[in-house]
Amino acid sequence: VSVPGFSPEDLQVSGSGVSIKKIKPGKYEATVSKNAKKTAKIIVKANGKAIGQPIEFRIDRVPNPICSVSGKNQGPISKNKLAKAQGILCKLTNFPFDLSYKVTSYEISMKVGQFNKSFTKTGNKFDDEIRGLIRKLKSGSLVSITKIRAKGDDGIKFPPPIAFTIQ
Repeated sequence: VSVPGFSPEDLQVSGSGVSIKKIKPGKYEATVSKNAKKTAKIIVKANGKAIGQPIEFRIDRVPNPICSVSGKNQGPISKNKLAKAQGILCKLTNFPFDLSYKVTSYEISMKVGQFNKSFTKTGNKFDDEIRGLIRKLKSGSLVSITKIRAKGDDGIKFPPPIAFTIQ
């Protein structure tokens, strides 16, 4: 934030619908309040007096990212395509800003022998154990990826699960 004729050290920035943290003179970080409406107003003061009119910004909640494996997040998939996949990728859809997310952990469930078994993994990759189990699946087997944790600039998000049927 800068105002002609005023030093950044002399400015005070506040707002409604947001909490504002001063990072350094002239640089601020605004976090939208959970109960905020669709707009937030920012007010700049110097020497205790408001400078100009409050500035109104449109705000919106950042949605949960959508995760996929080999470009799919549900439905039929060949076991070879699933076994060859690098892992889980997450991205935002229908949101105006390009925020990135990295999967930090997930749980994958599938039939192993006669029983369904779940495996908790760290990171976004499929390891050799998971790839080997996927290669042994029969047609019609279900694979679900749940409890996905994705870390982004705005913190940890919990995307919806992924469900596949092996072709």
